Amino acid sequence: MTVALPFKAEESLRYEGADGEALLQLEPGEFLHPGRTTEADWAQLQRELAPHVVAAQYQQRPTHGGSGMCSIDRLARYKDLPPKFDAIILSWDIGATVAGNPTVCTKWGLARDTEDKDILYLLDVITLKLELPDVRAAIKMRDKLDKPNLIVIDHRGVGLGVFQELRAQGYKHVINPGTGGATNEGKIDRFGRALNYMYDGLVKFPQSAPFLNQVLYALASFPDSTELDLIDSITQVVAFLPQAIHDARRGLRPE
Repeated sequence: MTVALPFKAEESLRYEGADGEALLQLEPGEFLHPGRTTEADWAQLQRELAPHVVAAQYQQRPTHGGSGMCSIDRLARYKDLPPKFDAIILSWDIGATVAGNPTVCTKWGLARDTEDKDILYLLDVITLKLELPDVRAAIKMRDKLDKPNLIVIDHRGVGLGVFQELRAQGYKHVINPGTGGATNEGKIDRFGRALNYMYDGLVKFPQSAPFLNQVLYALASFPDSTELDLIDSITQVVAFLPQAIHDARRGLRPE
């Protein structure tokens, strides 16, 4: 039996032990921990967090929204990872300030399946609220930690400067998204291209992960999503999948 323990009950709940005795009973509007929670606490949570985060983390009721562009039911999922990845790819969408948009990095593993198809696996999502110098340091730290074969950095705005600086410092495995470098392709067009590869099963998402609800919400609600930085981090690799695979496999990373 699945047991949902919401922060604040939305309907009558009763869980019984083997003897029929009530172990927990809540009526609509009652808090799970009334002695430690007030209506003011609840109101503050709803002000500070996105609705999908409140629904998933506090109400035990994940919701992914839905704009109609992406059907998350069609996305390929994985339970077990390949024994070895041929390459690791990090994709950075750069934010420049603590108060502004976040910096988001998605981590991907590349491996061939039993039919010798290249499959991209989403492994992690890293979200940072940092000033630009600390973002540069974070990229270098993740490079040492993950040893990626390829780092993709958004070419627009501050991302271009970070890309140019890292290339000048010898990071030859850092590229701009898209064939031949920067692209001016619109977000919706790029998302549509990425969806083609997702629906073909060439990109796989985990069946469960701490970041999964955030990713599914962002994909399902695009272009109305508030998670556009995450979407950019995903699509700047997935929309140009053949090029990303080619660059990851050709050994750009210095030994």
